[in-house]
Amino acid sequence: MKISALFSLILLLNTPLTSSANTPIYGKVFNDVDRTQVLTHLKEMTGVLPIIVDDRVLYLTDRYSAESKANFRKYWTKTMSAYGLTVQEMPYTTQHSTIEAKGHNLEAILPGKVKDSIVIIVHYDSMGAPGHETFNPAVDDDMTGMATQIETARVLTQYKDNLHYTVRFVAADFEEWPTPGLEGAREYAKYLKTLSEKENFKIIAAIDDEQSGWNCAKENKCLDKTTIPKLLINDCSTDHKYESKALSGQFASVIQEFSTLPVVTAC
Repeated sequence: MKISALFSLILLLNTPLTSSANTPIYGKVFNDVDRTQVLTHLKEMTGVLPIIVDDRVLYLTDRYSAESKANFRKYWTKTMSAYGLTVQEMPYTTQHSTIEAKGHNLEAILPGKVKDSIVIIVHYDSMGAPGHETFNPAVDDDMTGMATQIETARVLTQYKDNLHYTVRFVAADFEEWPTPGLEGAREYAKYLKTLSEKENFKIIAAIDDEQSGWNCAKENKCLDKTTIPKLLINDCSTDHKYESKALSGQFASVIQEFSTLPVVTAC
């Protein structure tokens, strides 16, 4: 979590990392991350703690049903707005209309000195086993990522006057559903591509905090087969169209500077 906020800040400040002595703001933002805040949001978004929506006390035990997803969007909007971000709901025509008439993405914008943008995107929908779709609070997939995103927003708003790039926090719908997978993210990508061309700004990078809390060792799926906690960086795409070796290298240098967490890069 601290690495995500810190790395995002480096990108947004557009300043090369040298050392903590020369870049004290990076060490400060690393220490600004609040574990209690992260865990509280995680528990609120997965039904462990209650939330208040429209003056009602309720529990977000799933984000599969239309009602549950609508309650989550209200929670996310209220949280991001409290940080001073401008939030918009972005409905689109979904191929899963048996569940909802529309899909719904959310975007919260933190303006920088330029419109060129960093995107921090996390999906919010959940899905349980067939016939029991609402039985899954989806703590790991992907409310660990969402809690990371929300805390990153909280931290970065404290540095809004220093930000070079604009940051767009996105909560994407209908990721879990196949055909097409990643539907909400695809819809947002189309929207942002069109907007960037119209308003003449660049999309610098996208960060997806997918399954930020996954314990690979517990499922015996760690790449190096050890039980040591680690950070996995996926730094390319299967078609090699979006290679990001320089980005992952900078990410690794951040970790080495401020953390003892081992890094594994993979494609």
